[in-house]
Amino acid sequence: MALMVIAHYADDDTGLAKLTYDTLTIATSLSRARLSHGLQILHEKQIVHSGHGRSEYQLAGYRHNGGWGKLPARRLYTGESITAFRDFYLRKAAELTAMKLYLLLVARRNRMTNMTHISYDTMIEYGIEQIRIKSGLSLYGWTRIDSHRTRAEHPKQLRHLQCL
Repeated sequence: MALMVIAHYADDDTGLAKLTYDTLTIATSLSRARLSHGLQILHEKQIVHSGHGRSEYQLAGYRHNGGWGKLPARRLYTGESITAFRDFYLRKAAELTAMKLYLLLVARRNRMTNMTHISYDTMIEYGIEQIRIKSGLSLYGWTRIDSHRTRAEHPKQLRHLQCL
């Protein structure tokens, strides 16, 4: 959750985000303790590094010219917080699956069409358990499945998904 907010605030050229704990807690709807724990995990896994100043977060391995996905933000927020995060209990597998799937779809989406062409098999290759895919995709309406494509047309369960 913190990673999404940091990515939203990150500078396009440097990948550096300058935001306070208060901004992060409001955006994620997390307590300071939970936010601290999440940031610690992001640092330990070397996904985010501390910036040079206070309240600075550097996306690890950020390259301006590629290797990343553009993370939609406008429809996710109501005011200063991500609407869906208000309902997260951090105890449901579907919440984690929804986050994983959303970030996978963002990373693989076509910038021209805003669509991701991906099969269940590919989702599974990225570590998503097949039994959790349906609940993860339907949680909070972050994705839309294009119903114009059918299983008969795409026997490998190809889905056309749009990140909202």
